[in-house]
Amino acid sequence: MSLRNVIRKASKFFLIASVGTVLVFAGQVGQYMVSTKDARMHTIALWNEQNPNNTAISQQFINNCLTPKKLEEGELKEQLSRETKAISVYDCGNNLGAESLVTAIRKSDDSMSSLAWPLSVFAD
Repeated sequence: MSLRNVIRKASKFFLIASVGTVLVFAGQVGQYMVSTKDARMHTIALWNEQNPNNTAISQQFINNCLTPKKLEEGELKEQLSRETKAISVYDCGNNLGAESLVTAIRKSDDSMSSLAWPLSVFAD
């Protein structure tokens, strides 16, 4: 086996390993995001059961804080040109007056702090 073949096979191996690593990492990030969203929605449902008179607040929280807003091209350029600070989900909820819901969401998010193996390598 010549040196050229060894280099070619090693390059191919590292390329495949790199692509595989990126795919696993992307899959883990996607799964974490889905799990966090599901946990938040479950927490909101439980909060609604405990606070049946405040379901309008939880719906506002979902619409304003959890649902991404689609921007038109002009709006996107305007947003990118501004130097505005991004607002967190918690701050958004507090601004709506949903402090107890935000507390429940924060507890739910804190329970998601442990990550599965491949992603946990990068988190710490």
